[in-house]
Amino acid sequence: MNAWLLTWEGTEGPALSKEDKLVAILPGRMSQNSVEQIVGVLYTRCIGTASDLIYYANRRKEKEKRYMYVTGAYPRIFYGYSQCFIYARQVTKLVIEKCEEQQLEHVRWTEYPYLIQNSEYKLVEKEPETPRELTRTLIPVSAEIYPRRERVIE
Repeated sequence: MNAWLLTWEGTEGPALSKEDKLVAILPGRMSQNSVEQIVGVLYTRCIGTASDLIYYANRRKEKEKRYMYVTGAYPRIFYGYSQCFIYARQVTKLVIEKCEEQQLEHVRWTEYPYLIQNSEYKLVEKEPETPRELTRTLIPVSAEIYPRRERVIE
């Protein structure tokens, strides 16, 4: 399956936990502009305060200038600060295998090659197509709802 894969990356926060690393999987045919908007909302919602949400609600350009960097022929969107950011990119061969006995799921995909323009304005491969994998516990991607639900049930 071709898709947009969004993961937390960096050196702190959810980027360090396999359980929290996966942010979202979006349709591969979704436009880059739509993905940028979704990533912006997700990042601000996860990192920001209510004041940040209202401040940036009608200041998309300002927010993108502060947080977003896009590079590559196959778009790679980096959104956030170097310590903790959302990395959105188009991937191919996305497969998720559930292992109920071990309560694990294996997310496997292939990263498109990283292409850059050389001095002659021709695209050259800087990094080859690369298979990747993320193994995580079989729990909801965003577990924050479940603690709230448990409190209500008790």
